[in-house]
Amino acid sequence: MKRNLARRAVRKAKRTIKNLYNKKGEEIKVLDGKRSYIGKFPVLKVSEACELLDIRVPKSYLKYRNYYITDTPFFLKKMMNDKDFKLKVKIKEKISEQYYEHSPRRVMNGKDFRERYDKTVKLKQDDEEMLLYFIHWYCVFLPMKHKYSIGNYFDYELYNKTIAEAKEFAGRGYLNYLSNVLVIPEYRKYLIRKSLFNKTFTKYVNRDFLYVATAEFKDFDRFVSKNPRFFAKPVTGMKGKGIEVIEVDNNTKELFERLYNDKFIVESIVKQHPEIAAFNPDTLNTLRLTTFLPFDGSPLVTFAGIRFGRKGSLIDNVSTGGITASVDVETGKIATTGIDRDGNRFSKHPDSGKEFVGFTIPSWEKVLVAVKESAMALPQVRRIGWDVAVTQEGEVEFIEGNSKPAFRIAQISDQVGKKHLYEHHVQVLVDGDWKSNPKMREKVKGVRRK
Repeated sequence: MKRNLARRAVRKAKRTIKNLYNKKGEEIKVLDGKRSYIGKFPVLKVSEACELLDIRVPKSYLKYRNYYITDTPFFLKKMMNDKDFKLKVKIKEKISEQYYEHSPRRVMNGKDFRERYDKTVKLKQDDEEMLLYFIHWYCVFLPMKHKYSIGNYFDYELYNKTIAEAKEFAGRGYLNYLSNVLVIPEYRKYLIRKSLFNKTFTKYVNRDFLYVATAEFKDFDRFVSKNPRFFAKPVTGMKGKGIEVIEVDNNTKELFERLYNDKFIVESIVKQHPEIAAFNPDTLNTLRLTTFLPFDGSPLVTFAGIRFGRKGSLIDNVSTGGITASVDVETGKIATTGIDRDGNRFSKHPDSGKEFVGFTIPSWEKVLVAVKESAMALPQVRRIGWDVAVTQEGEVEFIEGNSKPAFRIAQISDQVGKKHLYEHHVQVLVDGDWKSNPKMREKVKGVRRK
């Protein structure tokens, strides 16, 4: 019964579109309240989609320029043949034209789509192909319950996958969902604020650090006298943004005032393990491990990877040009080739020539113990991303934590969706109303030294 109603709704929506707008060769003014929507996203005409992408309507689509993209041959033939695909079209009432004019540009940006398409080396750089992929993303992946962003679409090569395969990948929408159901908001600060993170997990933070905004000049002067070359980073920064390496000159008072006003944390430079430094000595090459704390309280490591910076760079983050590869959790060996933000694959580090696959991470068992122990110390955040370095002595050094670790590096290196690792455990937590447990509101003691 429900299936028949859904089919009738789709047919009614399509008839409405055809009756109102499919007049060949004419510019049709959109009537208020009659534009069709896919979920909450207005359906675009071919000409409108091309305008967002800043391209001319491809020659083969000229006769469809005033058709809605849901009525194009690509959509009707390719997408409607996918048995796993269900078109969710709704006719919204009393939606103003002003909403249409601005909302699509807030929801997505055609420029972003074009930039990602142009940077994806596997694609042939053709306006018609780009339009088809845009239709594919906008009509299928954006409206899903756990929507997929432009980045998800290209990072996970969803353009080459069936809907069933694509749904195995955790996209932006699923990440937001997990962030809502797996975190008690007031406890995010223990991971977001770098100074608080360092104090909470002090067992695995052995470098010198100072939160300048709460320090006096004498404290800063004492720090720089011991560390004349050090890292400075915004206390709530992300993705390596704003990080500086500073060498002290005579203007320590002026430097202190700048870092004080900008709320920076300063840290001594970590000397990494020589075997890891051999890939690229210019950056601190860090591990990313994601832990998940299920209902029974036995932490799982759901992902492990390593990131390498490029020659002359300060940071190893993939979003700023670094390379990542997956690490086998059981063995601690790199299991995949390296990949960068544009999808380029590397069997060896392009600067050092050192091979990725088969390299064993030093002190791997220590790393696993450290992240599992620390995950249990902060049960109010059930999923945590840990950025970890291995020092030249083979010890574990936490660099920072993340209360909303993205799935990107966990899924791009092997192109395997990771959603299945969470769905059952997450549902058990939600059904068990874990946030209502009084113990979840206790003060965080952290992983302190004995």
